[in-house]
Amino acid sequence: MRVDIKRSIDVSKLMAAIVDYTNMTNYRKDDSYLVMSSATRCALMTKCNDGHVSKEIGSERTFDEFYGIPIAICNKLDFGEVDVK
Repeated sequence: MRVDIKRSIDVSKLMAAIVDYTNMTNYRKDDSYLVMSSATRCALMTKCNDGHVSKEIGSERTFDEFYGIPIAICNKLDFGEVDVK
């Protein structure tokens, strides 16, 4: 399942949710992902690389290697209307 966001993401809120989620569990290869725009990905990677999220996300990949973020994180946030594909 892929989810496309119709409005911009609050990056600080998203980063907090990522930290909360990674404290609970590791991502699995079969997790559903949220598809982000390249601009959003760039902003998040910049924050990640600046040390805002320094831990590895999941056991195999770091955050900047993801093309999106798990739906489990999206469920913690208010994105408003989304398109599910």
